[in-house]
Amino acid sequence: MLFYIAKTLEKDLEVTNTDDEGSKYDFVKSIDDKFDFHVKSAAGVIQSLSSRIEESSILPDIKYLPQNKLTRLAEPEVYKESASLLQLVRDLLLEEESCKESYSAFIKKIKENDISRPAIIEKLFNTKDDISVKETELRGYGNVSVLKNSIKIAEQEIASLKQKSGLSAERMVEYDELQQQIKSTNAEILRLQDDHEQILNLLSESLAELNQMTLLKNNLRQVLLTDEGKALLDSEYGVIDDAIVKLEEFVDRNDQEVDKSEAEKLSLGSSLSIKVDDLKKTKTQLEGRLVPFIQNENLKKEIATLEQKILKDKQKQQRIEKQKEVIQGLKDELEKIESELWEDYKANFDLYPEIIKKLQKRTESLVGDKLEITGSVKFNHHKFKKEFLHMMDGRRAYTSELSLVNQSENMMDIEWSDLLQEVKSLYDQITRGDFPLISRFPKKEAIKKLLDDYFVDYWEVTYRNDTLGEMSTGKASFVILMLIIGLSDSKAPILIDQPEDNLDNRSITRDLVAYLREKKLDRQIILVTHNPNIVVNADSENIIVANQRGQNDRESSSPFRFDYVNGAIENSKPIDSTETDLLKSMGIRQHIAEVVEGGEEAFKKRREKYRFGE
Repeated sequence: MLFYIAKTLEKDLEVTNTDDEGSKYDFVKSIDDKFDFHVKSAAGVIQSLSSRIEESSILPDIKYLPQNKLTRLAEPEVYKESASLLQLVRDLLLEEESCKESYSAFIKKIKENDISRPAIIEKLFNTKDDISVKETELRGYGNVSVLKNSIKIAEQEIASLKQKSGLSAERMVEYDELQQQIKSTNAEILRLQDDHEQILNLLSESLAELNQMTLLKNNLRQVLLTDEGKALLDSEYGVIDDAIVKLEEFVDRNDQEVDKSEAEKLSLGSSLSIKVDDLKKTKTQLEGRLVPFIQNENLKKEIATLEQKILKDKQKQQRIEKQKEVIQGLKDELEKIESELWEDYKANFDLYPEIIKKLQKRTESLVGDKLEITGSVKFNHHKFKKEFLHMMDGRRAYTSELSLVNQSENMMDIEWSDLLQEVKSLYDQITRGDFPLISRFPKKEAIKKLLDDYFVDYWEVTYRNDTLGEMSTGKASFVILMLIIGLSDSKAPILIDQPEDNLDNRSITRDLVAYLREKKLDRQIILVTHNPNIVVNADSENIIVANQRGQNDRESSSPFRFDYVNGAIENSKPIDSTETDLLKSMGIRQHIAEVVEGGEEAFKKRREKYRFGE
């Protein structure tokens, strides 16, 4: 009966369909394909089993706990229940709509951070790679000190050659000024060429990015269902297509002129060309003004060679300084990325105390039942070991004082400052190459695993100073029942099949019965039991006695396979031995004595044996 009440009213059709006992009571298959079941509410509304699939339940918040369900929840590992005790408690806390919404928002934010963090790590390692490449290039550019010394020696040689030329002091000053102007002009041309090169590099990279966007657009266009959608996509992407055409024209012009000098390349449609042309003309004029100063051809050639050497050395020096600036810029960027990474990691952690604080309010109503649920943030070391520590190469010697490496507990209590210090220590070891990683795991993947979200909103349940995970199965089952009832805001009926399983009689009388007497004032409780303490001491308003034909030592003339009679405990009628219908042969009180006490005589004998009343 309890099973079919639940099957007729339940909101989630999978509850009774997956129940182990359900197949025993499939009367449609085993007895009569016309079998149906009806439930009538106090308001007079009727729900039938046959129409349940098509209609909404008249009591959608009904709770059904089949036989052994509480035991399976209390021992999920033994019974291979999918939900752990932690998951069970959390699910009960989330039955309130506002809590469910808050937790959904919490999970959404966690997932967003979990997606952004690997992207930050990718950017971090790309920047590290760029720094490494630039530093390698820098080592091939020469030494600044050597270049400065070479320039100084060349300048001294030029000064000596000038003296040999016989120029007066005034002419020497004029000559030096012209030389300085030529040097300044050359330096300006070099800066323009450097700007041009960097702009061209950026345009090439931009072109690659724009082509990638176009590829994404074309992929999207193939799956769009309407011409209007395709037209909108083409319209919005038109400006990108135009930009690609212009960039390709510019890049092609430069590619076609690979054999020309940098200055010649620069003039190809570039906005810098006018400035370069002016500088080149100025340089030619200045060089022309130098000719009269030195008439000796050999001296002129020597000075020109030295000046060309100085120019090249200064170009190298400028290139080195530029490369150092680039490297320093990348290092500054790397520092910002690392700061962003740790901020993201901390942001994830900070979400857990916030959601715990919100859900903690749901537990205040349980205090009166001596039941306490305490939330805390813990570190899932079992997951950490599975995801991260398995990357360690056990063949390499490694000693560590870090609890993250040496921990044996599945769930760790954590202090943020201590945890961050240990995680940063592992981060530094990995990036330096000191952590013994298996060769197939690159540093980047190890960092991703290290900074994954291993935090848990952990809920610990205590009853009378006893922790749920350490209770006996019977006591844990009772506490879970208290949680299910106590954390529910619904007033819909709750159906329980044998809640006394694994409980001793003292616990049944002291805890279970007392709890049921209190909670039945808030909602209707229908339960199946073989225990007389529950039947009598819980002060049941209505007692239903069931009989299944062929299951008792007394035959019954009832035509039904399952038959029921109900009434109050005060209903009393002496046993009528002439009545062939078993359920009609005695009153409710006698049925209680018969079914749960073994009969009146058995009850009297136990009373005499215990010597009650003496």
